[in-house]
Amino acid sequence: MKNIFVSILLSVFIATTVNLVAQQGMKVVYQEQTNVPAQVQEIDDPVIRATVEAQLRNMASVRFSLVHSQGESLYTPDQQGSTSTGNPQIQTQQLGGNAVVYKNQRTRQMVSQENIIDRQFLITEDLPQMQWKLENEEKRIGNYLVRKATIEEEDIIAWYSVELPISDGPGKFSGLPGLILELQIASKTITAQEIQLNYDAEGKIKAPNQGRRVSRQEFDEIRNQRLQQMGVDGNEGGGGVRIIRM
Repeated sequence: MKNIFVSILLSVFIATTVNLVAQQGMKVVYQEQTNVPAQVQEIDDPVIRATVEAQLRNMASVRFSLVHSQGESLYTPDQQGSTSTGNPQIQTQQLGGNAVVYKNQRTRQMVSQENIIDRQFLITEDLPQMQWKLENEEKRIGNYLVRKATIEEEDIIAWYSVELPISDGPGKFSGLPGLILELQIASKTITAQEIQLNYDAEGKIKAPNQGRRVSRQEFDEIRNQRLQQMGVDGNEGGGGVRIIRM
């Protein structure tokens, strides 16, 4: 009898969570931890290497918000990191990042507002069809039990929770049977820090509309051309980072 009662309570809790998310929406605050690119780890001078590593960590936007409601979501940067370095003779530039991403599960469209240094671009494309492989591993993130999923070809690991049954996550990532609470990709690790259920998302989810409209292919071509002009090879694990020694 006790087991039946516990099962009923669990079913009620899950049903309530689904209803709250569906009707009112939710807000998730993520923290992004940038990984040090391979080109930085190969710097011989330990002082310069340590300075550049510190600059990269300070440059990045470390907090993002995902607001989701009724199949739509908006992922935006919350907080910009400091660019102060302590060594004015070494400057580090990161050529992209901090994208604003709108996703619509009903229309299967995604709109991204992305930067290449000081130029802003707007990209509309189909929602990515990600080839997730569901694994048997589990762990806990905060109060939530999460399960592991991978995209082996791209060395991507996600941890998602079916207790939060929305197919969404940070940036362009979605397509799992639960919210992604942790994401590990080559350039960074993204982890959920705060989750607000029953969040009033009315008027807070709108596709970005600022920037030059280009296709994803055009954006990649412009970015690669800019990298080459600045002497940066984006295909060598540098993540679009340029190091300037004064």
